[in-house]
This record gives sequence, C-alpha cells and structure tokens, in this order.
Amino acid sequence: MTPIKIESKHYMILPAPAFWISPLTNNFQISFSGIAIIENFKGHENQTWRNDQLDISNTEMGWDIIMQRVQANLPPLPPRAVKYEFIPLQWVTYGTVNSQFDENNSVNAGFGAWNFGINKKGVSIIDSGNIRSADVLSGVNVKIQVRDKDAIIYRIGYSLSVYGYFVPVLENVIG
Repeated sequence: MTPIKIESKHYMILPAPAFWISPLTNNFQISFSGIAIIENFKGHENQTWRNDQLDISNTEMGWDIIMQRVQANLPPLPPRAVKYEFIPLQWVTYGTVNSQFDENNSVNAGFGAWNFGINKKGVSIIDSGNIRSADVLSGVNVKIQVRDKDAIIYRIGYSLSVYGYFVPVLENVIG
C-alpha cells in the first residue's frame, strides 16, 4: 500500500563525522517527517484484524529537496553514473496512527501502527572506480492494522533519521 498524498513534510540534512563502518569522510545525517494520507484502509466485516504495510518512498518524502540541499557538497558524478543515492548505516524510524474514525457503533474496534523500518533497494554503484552492488535507502515502511467493520485509518505519521553516505549509481538496478 502506498499513500495518496504526503502532508506536513519536514527535512534536515547535516554533514556528519565518519565513524563506525563508513568508508567515506563525507557522511551525512538526514531526517524526514510527515503525515501520509491513505485511502480505504477499513476493517474487515468479520471483526478480524486487517493488517498491511504502508510503504513511503524517498520521492514521496521529498528526496528532491534533500538532493538540492546536498548537491554542492558532493563531487561531480563520474562517467557512467546517472545520480547519487544514499547508503544507510544507522537509522531510527517511527510510525504512528494520526487520524482514525469509527462509524456507527464501535464493536471491539482497534487501530495500530505496530512495526516500522526502512526500505532499501539494490543498485549498481561506482566505488573507487569499480562497479559493485549495494543497498541504498528507498523509503520507510509502517505496518498498520485496524479492526471493526466500519473503522478506518486515514493518516499515518512517520519520522526517519538516518546516517550514511552518498554514492554514484549506474542506471541499471540489481535485484
């Protein structure tokens, strides 16, 4: 499931020192937060929990703003590279139900955001002149649930703070 719209987007990107397993000295901490509007996430008729995962992509969170802010701090793209992507090394994420509704009578209704994390995708990167595969940040996910035949979740809040580094990416995607 994906959101139909994101509201109240916020971003922050800061240079960060290299530590832990980062191979680069040019590291960043990026933070995103916002509210994802979802559609038709309604409980089941039989009073069982309806579970799903909401995936919010980098693009929906405002990746274009992050790239505008960081571009001047990145070296020019090497030949064959088409863009920069972000390799996450450490992260903290959170998701919560922000807006819910239960029509008519509530019969054992329930609402929840019970798990959250980051999404990654495999790409081909250029690393010290060599091509290799790597997993880059592609968004966040929030596992949500609702119970009651007329209970609806409308909005999910999310927050992501991630530390890592940018890498040049080739056009083809691995995996």
